[in-house]
Amino acid sequence: MPGADAKAKAGTGRPGTAPSPRGWFRAARVRLLAGRFLDARDDRDRPLAAVVDAALARRAWPGRSAIGREIRVEAFRDGELRPAWGEVVGVVETLHLSRLEEADREQVYLAHAQSPQRTMYLTVRTAVDRGALVPAVQAQVAALEKDLLLFDVRRALEHVARATAVTRFALSAMGALAMVAALLAAAGVYAVMAFSVSRRRREMGIRLALGASPSAVFALVVSQGMALVAAGLGVGLLGALALTRISGLLFGVPATDPPTFLAVAALLTGAALLACVVPARRAARVDPTQALRSE
Repeated sequence: MPGADAKAKAGTGRPGTAPSPRGWFRAARVRLLAGRFLDARDDRDRPLAAVVDAALARRAWPGRSAIGREIRVEAFRDGELRPAWGEVVGVVETLHLSRLEEADREQVYLAHAQSPQRTMYLTVRTAVDRGALVPAVQAQVAALEKDLLLFDVRRALEHVARATAVTRFALSAMGALAMVAALLAAAGVYAVMAFSVSRRRREMGIRLALGASPSAVFALVVSQGMALVAAGLGVGLLGALALTRISGLLFGVPATDPPTFLAVAALLTGAALLACVVPARRAARVDPTQALRSE
């Protein structure tokens, strides 16, 4: 059968590989795409079995099924890490093992019975409190090896929080700066419109004296202000599309996500509209007699 040479060290726990005790896939709720999970039949008396992720399957065997293919991995055999040939028995979804912003490189999973590791991380799914669970897990570990200690016990949410701490801080800072920018933009629009109305006070007085209704003057000021806002939004959106280099800080959202762009545009449009309303109302309330006498 055609084979693929996988240079990743399967089962070391580094990005691209992960130890795979029996039941880990189900405990971690990993989705099986083809074939089967590793199970009790994958022991020392059987040929080396491997489960690969979808990314590796697509790269190694494009357009073909990966099940039954041979793959060369580095596995712990007879107390040493050495190359070995195994058979692909399953394909799973690509996981985010170390970073949530982007998937790791191609992943290979081996059964612990066939490639035992010196360092292991237990994954336990339970409905009870962590404090009540630790003694029970410690008892099970002691039954296998009395000198082994259970330490660094964390919930999955704690692992996720630690993995995303830097990203969340960066995005929080960017969100705060974005809110400041939105407020400055609204204040700028208000200042420009207020200055424009004050400069055109005589014009507004003449319009009203010639029969223009206050609502017409109000609509005129708002429409002129929003025309400037529309031009600014167009330039801003083009600039945002050109500067999409923050994609590494995003998780589950592309840097050019249309709903996000539309939401930001709607937010800025609403803020600018409010900034135009106050000067427009002031223009609509101009007294024609006083406006004509002021100059």
